[in-house]
Amino acid sequence: MTDDCGNATQGHNMSEAVTCQAHERLWRGRAVDRNLADSWLEKLNALRSFDLVSICEGHCDARAASVRRRPAIILRPKTALLKLLTERWFALRDAWAAAFDRLWPEGDTIVELEVQHGIVKDEGPAAAGVDIILRITCRRPRSLHDQGTYFNGWFAKAIFALDMLDHLGYKQTSFTEGEYGSFTGSFLRHPEHS
Repeated sequence: MTDDCGNATQGHNMSEAVTCQAHERLWRGRAVDRNLADSWLEKLNALRSFDLVSICEGHCDARAASVRRRPAIILRPKTALLKLLTERWFALRDAWAAAFDRLWPEGDTIVELEVQHGIVKDEGPAAAGVDIILRITCRRPRSLHDQGTYFNGWFAKAIFALDMLDHLGYKQTSFTEGEYGSFTGSFLRHPEHS
């Protein structure tokens, strides 16, 4: 299974032979965009509160206005954080918004935490469900003239911020009812802004 950038996703059957396209390389048995650093992939796959769904370096061959031209990271909260955000959404959403403002102050990144509630009727009885996606997208699309320096910096900053957000999510899921932690403090300050 691949995402809309052609990257292998969690549903990928590891027993199948993986074929890389021209813009991809093999990483841990998965096809990933060629210019994604191993250290980025390692960090994103080691998050305690989020699962990596997709990462895309942005593709110059996409239409100029296409979202596929923009680098992006898509994550899904792990079970404990999903449960906390689902049960305490209205109590926590302003604090998460404040964390986003603090972690991504430059305005070069679009950060979306999307909560979808629904009822699904498939083969069995209808059941309520929730899905939460965290989407981090670079505002600047890739062009044929990019040397990668800007985007390497963007990925490094985005992954640093996600690591801080992961720490926050993990910290929050460790608290008892009514103790959701502070979104201020040094662990949420980017080193460039300290």
